[in-house]
Amino acid sequence: MCLYLQQLEVITPVQLNFNPDLIIRRYQLLAPLTPASSLGPALTVMLVYVWSRRRPLVLVSVCGVLSLRAPLLPWALAGGSLLLGDAVAVDLLGIAVGHLYYFLEDVFPNQPGGRKLLTTPALLRTLFDRPDDHLLRDEQEGDDPTTRRQETQREERRRT
Repeated sequence: MCLYLQQLEVITPVQLNFNPDLIIRRYQLLAPLTPASSLGPALTVMLVYVWSRRRPLVLVSVCGVLSLRAPLLPWALAGGSLLLGDAVAVDLLGIAVGHLYYFLEDVFPNQPGGRKLLTTPALLRTLFDRPDDHLLRDEQEGDDPTTRRQETQREERRRT
């Protein structure tokens, strides 16, 4: 919402970043240092890109006029920015970062010899994971103990 108000020039980036109420009463001391207004659109496009790559068969309607497959949505948004005279570089930055994340998280680990390069820091997992989250994560990563045991048994049979 704030980004749209900024786009309409109702509020300025300074008003978004420097909010005395947030800084003094809610102790958000880093608020003036974070350029949320400039990173917000790129982050949004990055998230849309990752979402769209993970759901390639989903049909998306753009403004009720154009229907297209999800992987084309970030490009359609960039085209819309171009038509409206907005900064397309922000959309392209979001697409580039989204592609890098998608490749490192979803493509490269599934390649022969590939491995997961992006991991959540242990401190964040300790703070935010629920006790049973590690079981779900192991299943998603193919690290299910039953599967591991079956693979080990198959390898032993092959050797004999």
